[in-house]
Amino acid sequence: MKFLVFLEFIETDMAKIAVKLQKYEEAKKKNPDKYPDAIFPAHVMYKGLKGFAIWEGTEEQVARKIAYELPEIQSTVVPIIDGREFLKTYMETKK
Repeated sequence: MKFLVFLEFIETDMAKIAVKLQKYEEAKKKNPDKYPDAIFPAHVMYKGLKGFAIWEGTEEQVARKIAYELPEIQSTVVPIIDGREFLKTYMETKK
């Protein structure tokens, strides 16, 4: 499943966040099946210490990544589906 993820950087020391994310990348390389894939990697917005990303994976993989990033980064996760698939399913249910 795909997820739109809104990120909020709680830690204001970006060097600490960089170290945390480097450790995450190492953990993902060792165990790629344990973590979601970043279809659209994290992008930071100009206003505040916030960002967003799109991940693909299972709920367990997403939960593991969020747990890894806490408490420095807090995430709000929204499941998303392809609009074409939604319309196809919608039309099928209306028959």
